[in-house]
Amino acid sequence: IGDGEKAAYARFKDNAGNLSITEIKDTISLDTMPPSVISTIPANGATSISANTAILVTFTEKIVNAPSSILLKQGDAIIDSTVLYDDSAMTATLTPIDSLNEYTTYMLVVTTGIRDLAANPMAYSYSFSFTTADLTKPSSTISTPSNGSIMGNAVTYTIKGTALDTGSGVSKVEVSINGGPWNAATGTTSWTYAWMLSSDGTYTIKNKA
Repeated sequence: IGDGEKAAYARFKDNAGNLSITEIKDTISLDTMPPSVISTIPANGATSISANTAILVTFTEKIVNAPSSILLKQGDAIIDSTVLYDDSAMTATLTPIDSLNEYTTYMLVVTTGIRDLAANPMAYSYSFSFTTADLTKPSSTISTPSNGSIMGNAVTYTIKGTALDTGSGVSKVEVSINGGPWNAATGTTSWTYAWMLSSDGTYTIKNKA
């Protein structure tokens, strides 16, 4: 007969075969379908998410047990969070107690502890992941030549250095001589740049990653 609002009717007969003059009617709601997740913010696989983000999970119907059944994890560790549930919007909001780490992948898990108002549990756990933004700039240093070095008559000189980024990694290193154009070096975390010396003089070497 399917889920939804149903009307049940009853009438009575005595031993002499007399039927009751009026019927008794009762209205009930039938719900056998389990709740499920219909949307999340951020979406599964999202990247560059703010480390201070709140995570929203919207369900197909009103639910109970949200605070104890929605978890945020990083690897095997559970992140301390608060969970609030908006009954009218059918949406749970998880907010981490502390800011999340930069450029880190997290997983939110909705367990089968979630139940609807008819006590139907979710049929299976639901999970999705997202990655926070990398906001830390890379650093780069010149190891050769050292500051104030005096060089001989070499036509080509190899400038050497290293670069570091603790988040997404170093993708490119560039070198500029005396405020000139930025040119790509060879390598990333350990890099070199072949400099063609044009004439005697003092030069300022800059690099960036």
